[in-house]
Amino acid sequence: MLLRLLLSLALLLPLWAAETETVIVVRGDGDYPPYEMSGDQKLIGAHIELVEAAAKEVGVEVQFQSLAWSRALEMTRRGLADAISFAGRTHEREQFLLFDEGNIQSVVSYGFFARRDDERPLEWRGELAGLLPYKIGLLRNYAYPEAFLEFPGLQRIEHLGGNEILLRALLNRRIDLLIGGTVEVQTAAQALNVGDRLRLLQPTFGHKPAYLAFSRTKSGSMALALRFAAAFGRLKQSGVYQRIQAKYGLPPLP
Repeated sequence: MLLRLLLSLALLLPLWAAETETVIVVRGDGDYPPYEMSGDQKLIGAHIELVEAAAKEVGVEVQFQSLAWSRALEMTRRGLADAISFAGRTHEREQFLLFDEGNIQSVVSYGFFARRDDERPLEWRGELAGLLPYKIGLLRNYAYPEAFLEFPGLQRIEHLGGNEILLRALLNRRIDLLIGGTVEVQTAAQALNVGDRLRLLQPTFGHKPAYLAFSRTKSGSMALALRFAAAFGRLKQSGVYQRIQAKYGLPPLP
């Protein structure tokens, strides 16, 4: 009887050994081209391909879950997800997320957009004080540069949803300006066929890295973050990282 039990366990061991670890990565439930968006029954975009390539290097399966952004953050805060994609670094998020410089997915360049037919002399010139008279649209729970969020007196008009919502609000004259990642906003505008109705005010306004950030609460998260950082490093050395960035029209990381 004991021999039969041992033989049964021996037969099951290869199956257990072959079981692949699954890493749960949460993200916002919108489309954020060219970084993350819905394709033909699957997610596509530069961040998606980078995470999938890194997971292959690490030897794990990655399972993406698209959720409302506040819910995605809460999942990582409670240790119910391993990581969150496209996360900007803030003091609040550092309390429950690990931001490793090796896990930067892209660097977002921010800018202010106006209607091309707006004849008012919009004063920008890199000084936020010049924007005090204007209503500026932004997305709720989006990690904008701290200098913009903390500057006193700005008329910040929050919107739920994605850049398409901000673009419609701008073109319908409910706001005077919108702030966003320049590549994201321009890609969204092209998808709506309104790119020629916008102008990007110069100069652009700061840069901020977007991370694959790992939950501090989840057991083994530090080790997993380091494994992914090492994988991203190998992807850069092999040129895979750069090819994915170029495929989606993104500049190489500085």
